[in-house]
Amino acid sequence: PGESSAAVRARCTQARGRAMARQACTNQALQGKDIDTYALLEPDAAQFLHTAASRLGWSARSTHRALKVARTIADLAQVCASSRTIVLARELTKMHEEVWRGHMVDAVARFADDSSESTPMGEFVVVLAGAEQPEEADDEAIREALCEAFALGATTRDAVDLVVKKLGVPKRVAYRTALVINEEGKS
Repeated sequence: PGESSAAVRARCTQARGRAMARQACTNQALQGKDIDTYALLEPDAAQFLHTAASRLGWSARSTHRALKVARTIADLAQVCASSRTIVLARELTKMHEEVWRGHMVDAVARFADDSSESTPMGEFVVVLAGAEQPEEADDEAIREALCEAFALGATTRDAVDLVVKKLGVPKRVAYRTALVINEEGKS
């Protein structure tokens, strides 16, 4: 099991928030000059895009769509681990349907590549995988963290809250261990 849907939604909201803070609208809603301003390409990349668009017979609208997809992937890459799996599905249910799956860093590199096969065209669906859950803390790690908190003078409640936050363990597990430690201290 990976990250919860709520956590994935929060990361996507964070990426969307980056776009909103940068340009006061989503990447998809960018129009005309705003695309040139907020999806600015390096000179070599811009030249490549214009050459590819010319060779492939793209309209300005198609070129702008490619820039919007690239901007969205870049925003997602900023808020997600580069090892996160992403699926880019192009032209679903159509003749030229294509599905690509890989890591976020590879998606950015794929669309930055200088080959016309990697140039984003058409309508895309972007699916972002949840993050891997961190390994659960074992009893010894919980016990060590609680003892450390107690040594610093924390109350049972504060020590438990600290351990829950630090190790991501259920509160009942940390509390049960804290009670055992307190009982051992009384004997």
